[in-house]
Amino acid sequence: MVHRDCFFIADMIIFYKFTNKLGTSISQLREFAMRADRNEPIEMAMQSAFPHNELGEISQHIIQIYRRLRETKEALYIEREKLITHLQISHEGLGRIY
Repeated sequence: MVHRDCFFIADMIIFYKFTNKLGTSISQLREFAMRADRNEPIEMAMQSAFPHNELGEISQHIIQIYRRLRETKEALYIEREKLITHLQISHEGLGRIY
């Protein structure tokens, strides 16, 4: 009976540690999702905070994809502004010729 109780307690401790790590990973992923939804930058500390397990790897991959998407969006915005400026300058230049 004592062995059975010891195994039960050991199983409960292992189960607690597993669910605690899983809960932490989910909370961190939720925090990332909320920041991404608000279009806020993601700090490197957030990416390194994920555990070194399969869920952590998936989370880090999602963050990398988001970071590339954000960088591409910023680069597109810069190019758009350059094009608008170029068109304004071209339009003003044509007005002066006539």
